[in-house]
Amino acid sequence: MRNLLIALTAVCPLLLGIGQAHAESSEFVFNRSLNDDYSFILGGYFANVDSRYHTQTKTGTASAFIDLERLGLGNNETQGFFYGTVRFNDKWRLDLHAYGTDRDGTRTATFNIDLGQAGTIPIGARVESYFKANIYAARIGYSFVHTDRIEFGAGAGLHLAKLDVGIKGQVGVGGVAPPPAIQDSADVLAPLPTFGLFGAYALTRTLSLQAQLSFFALEYEEYDGSIVDTFLALEYRPWEHFGIGAGYNFFDFDLEVTEDRRIDTYDVDFDGPVVYAKIAF
Repeated sequence: MRNLLIALTAVCPLLLGIGQAHAESSEFVFNRSLNDDYSFILGGYFANVDSRYHTQTKTGTASAFIDLERLGLGNNETQGFFYGTVRFNDKWRLDLHAYGTDRDGTRTATFNIDLGQAGTIPIGARVESYFKANIYAARIGYSFVHTDRIEFGAGAGLHLAKLDVGIKGQVGVGGVAPPPAIQDSADVLAPLPTFGLFGAYALTRTLSLQAQLSFFALEYEEYDGSIVDTFLALEYRPWEHFGIGAGYNFFDFDLEVTEDRRIDTYDVDFDGPVVYAKIAF
């Protein structure tokens, strides 16, 4: 919740300022990025990733809150991402977004790793871990203001999060069959409703600021958690159907999933610069 409030505080003034800038200036600046019927972005996301996992049974046997990067998963990763926008008219639009991470690692345990009911992996054991997260988002948006110079609107949609985590520890014993591995794994496909704001401001005929914010913080069926997903970019559009951009993306995802026999908790953060190419019509 704290990260949600921070992101709202940082991004909302920018998005709301777009509307204020329009009210204060009557200058006309045409920019294609604000008038495309269809636009598709493919880019690279140079992300710093921080992922944590916790599980407990319904009877109360709980694991430690495990920092997966300490088990051998890399903190820095280059990911691909996709943004798409389809405009139905000047007011209504559909936004699509997809990205994810797929990491695995191996490390010798330097501390005891408490997996709760599955057992404890001791110091010196070989630890194998993996974490996969694929995020897909769709949002229907309505533009309160949409001209050749500025756009500002809000919408509602769905984030579909596919998470898959696994941890396995094996103690090696020279010349003797090793004991059974201590391991735990979990996966979830969580559909989470989100709300959002979006905006764009044409600085010149070829340069524009683009901003998006999606957020969610509530309890929904077996899911309890929050999402903050922000995207800020400066876009250069000198060509009719092609442009490039650079910016920053921040994604914070906290989720508690209550199942029949256990409760799993995921805490995932992505943040870092992005670069992209845009094709539009």
